[in-house]
Amino acid sequence: LCPAASHCKCGCFLWTMMIEGERKSLRTSLAARPRLTARPELLRAVNPNQVLHCFAQVFASGVEVVAAKSAKTSRRPCDTEATERAPILDEEDHRESDRIFYSARQVTRVGAFVSHVWSAPRWRKALALYYYMNIELAVGAGIVTWLSLMICMVVVNGPTGMGGDKDLLPLFVGGPMASFLLVFFCGHALRAPVKDMWLDKLCIHQTRTELKVEGVSALPEVVASSDRMVILWDDTYFQRLWCNAELATFCSVNQGADKLDVVPLWLPPWILSTLVCDIISVCLSSRLLVLIPMSGEYFAKQLPTGVPWLSNFLGTFVGTGIAVTVGCLPIVLPAWHSFRIKLYNHEQMLMQCKEHKFEHAKCAVESDRAVVYELVAGLFKHAAEPIQEFNRFVNEDVSANIAARVGHPSGIPYKLCLLAFLPLTLSSAANIWGCDEMPCSVAAEVELGGGASPARQMLTSCLCWTVGALGVYPSTFPVMLTMMTTIKTNFGSRPCVRFFLDLLAVLASFVYMGFHEGFAAGLIITASAQARTGAAPGALWCSVATAYLLLLVQWNVYLFKTQRGVGGKKKPEEWLSLTKRSARMIL
Repeated sequence: LCPAASHCKCGCFLWTMMIEGERKSLRTSLAARPRLTARPELLRAVNPNQVLHCFAQVFASGVEVVAAKSAKTSRRPCDTEATERAPILDEEDHRESDRIFYSARQVTRVGAFVSHVWSAPRWRKALALYYYMNIELAVGAGIVTWLSLMICMVVVNGPTGMGGDKDLLPLFVGGPMASFLLVFFCGHALRAPVKDMWLDKLCIHQTRTELKVEGVSALPEVVASSDRMVILWDDTYFQRLWCNAELATFCSVNQGADKLDVVPLWLPPWILSTLVCDIISVCLSSRLLVLIPMSGEYFAKQLPTGVPWLSNFLGTFVGTGIAVTVGCLPIVLPAWHSFRIKLYNHEQMLMQCKEHKFEHAKCAVESDRAVVYELVAGLFKHAAEPIQEFNRFVNEDVSANIAARVGHPSGIPYKLCLLAFLPLTLSSAANIWGCDEMPCSVAAEVELGGGASPARQMLTSCLCWTVGALGVYPSTFPVMLTMMTTIKTNFGSRPCVRFFLDLLAVLASFVYMGFHEGFAAGLIITASAQARTGAAPGALWCSVATAYLLLLVQWNVYLFKTQRGVGGKKKPEEWLSLTKRSARMIL
């Protein structure tokens, strides 16, 4: 960001603070902000709109200056080689940099300090910031749009007026997802988790040498003056010496990693690609749900006439399983590719944290190494081995922070699973209000027996979708990643075998999802139908359905509860203990 001279001045400033640290701790010195107190105009921040303007164009030109396009070059007097050139800038050249620097507001605190590596692609950093800023607002906008559309359609058509309509899917999936994408890319203009941000290119003057040197020299105090730090992680982040310095400064001043927001650059592309795959599978599988009544008719002909409940259960189980599995077939290869990349990058990220050694960090100017070493040593001077204490902090505390946000490599946090299956969840409205593409009165008699009301059928269908959206679909990705991790462990040295087995694992996961949802829906529909026929059959089937739901909860606890930590999944004996507790609750 700055020439060698500014590195030297920054180093002299830090060395001065080290000497002062003999009388007062470095952490206290940074919190006091002596340089920013003397030059308060150095602490500036920009709003998120400025950072993300034109798809984060600020990241496009790397560490080159923003302005001075017309600068002429001449030989420096101190050159030892004739090929070296330096820009000679006049006031015309400074004008654009002045405009950018002074458009940043002077502040007393910074909402978020953006720490990143300039070599990472612009589009990845842009998506990471869109994700950090807008993902919660985007999900909320999609759900609000979804609920609003349902209310409007019910008011216009009545609760049962949409029965048999086959064109509800584009409305209830397309509309909310369009709202989701709009807010994902533009929501920061309405509301952002931080009101201002510090980004080096926008908040340090890029052409006036004195201002640039002063800005770089005040960098540790800027970090200490930030409420949060947003790390745009890529696989070279922990290898950069000054990135380590920023991390050490922020976490030392804030006494931990609680205010650290790590956004892996691989995560937003993976989420968006998974959403696209889910939309494709929803569009295909929704057209295949006609297999459910067809399967019911087939089993009714094959089974004795005295057990209609069994034909309904098997029809729902098999029909739903086949429809979902076939609908997912076109996305098996894209899903394999995205999950393979996710697995690799996730492992690399946590491995770098767990094996981090500050001594191995790289720097462009080797003279900076001693300066940064002294900075980190001063920040962690409470420990007998300050550098080793910083390494331990990254190995444990930062790793735990990252694992809490994105899980461990063979898993994924529950909230991210809910997000990944958002289109499938939204499609439930088309199925519930459309009464399985049949008139609602017909659907009620087909699924629950003669005399069943449309309201009962719709409530039963709603319960089936709720169980699927909250319990069945989220468990699919942990199952898939567990199988892929096991395959990698055993067949990592045999790429062809691993590729074939990975594809089978992805396909098996979608089969699991489809037939698991079919089993849950069949059980709930059968329980609802049997509850109408008498007290004893209804009580029996409701007990069975309740037992299944308790086991499903325990299954999800087994898959997701340990995602908040760095460790692996629960041991088999712990799963057995959970199952026993569920059995006692049922009895």
